[in-house]
Amino acid sequence: MRTQILKSLYGSTLAGEIESNLIKELRKVKENIGFYEVHSKYIPFFWLDSSIYTTRDRYTNVRNLIKETRFSKAKKDFMLQKVFVLDSKLYDVLADESKKREDSKEEQEFNIDAYFKTIEKLKSMIENKDFKVLNGQTEKSVLANLSMFYLAFVTGRRFYEIIKTLNIIKKGGKIYFDGLAKKRDEKDDIKLGLILDDDYKFVKKALKYVRNYYADLVKDMDSKQINAKYSKNITRALKRAIGYDISFHDIREQYAEIADKKFNKGLIDSDLFKAFVLGHEVNVDATQFYKSQKGI
Repeated sequence: MRTQILKSLYGSTLAGEIESNLIKELRKVKENIGFYEVHSKYIPFFWLDSSIYTTRDRYTNVRNLIKETRFSKAKKDFMLQKVFVLDSKLYDVLADESKKREDSKEEQEFNIDAYFKTIEKLKSMIENKDFKVLNGQTEKSVLANLSMFYLAFVTGRRFYEIIKTLNIIKKGGKIYFDGLAKKRDEKDDIKLGLILDDDYKFVKKALKYVRNYYADLVKDMDSKQINAKYSKNITRALKRAIGYDISFHDIREQYAEIADKKFNKGLIDSDLFKAFVLGHEVNVDATQFYKSQKGI
């Protein structure tokens, strides 16, 4: 029901898009009463079938957007102090509950062991469809995002690269990938083995899930536009899926560490190897990188 209501009222179910549209409407307001009218229009977005934490986060997001937008100081103060406001007692309760949860659980460290367990978990969730479809989601969107997270962990590629440029190759009984979005030149679009000896069909299926869902949505968008529109929601979905607060940047750094140990094995300087794996600028010829690939 919430999905249909959001689509009908705001033309989208994506929080980032709805928040952006709200700000656009606020820009058109001439008198203060109009700010109340816009807020009233978006009450379903803030509250309908949402947990109190989601409501809190959405108000926080909108307030931050108001602060970043070029409204006059008087308009900003009015909206932040009179309109888009939640009772401070609510924040006190939420803060207290969050502290209790943090105190009651052991501190978690996302180490290499957790990295590989996460890969196994994501694969199992995709194969068995062992996930919840939350408000604003569909089974297709959840499968696409879980597949994207899986591919990020086994290839170390960026969000944009997985959606647009990642290429999976099977040659000589082994699986490789390429498709750097930021190539130094054509010869530097390196082909590297996956960090797990995964089934080729599953890897291809995961990529197919991602491309089928996102192809039309991002067809005419560049990397900056894609990140602006989807990164916030993708980061939240990733945290929900694996239980860790980790970004695509963190995944790439972890991947480079593991790839260095699995493929390089000290054949060339570790930092150079990681730089090539991640597509960073380095002052060295690519032939040095390929010397380390003999064992793949």
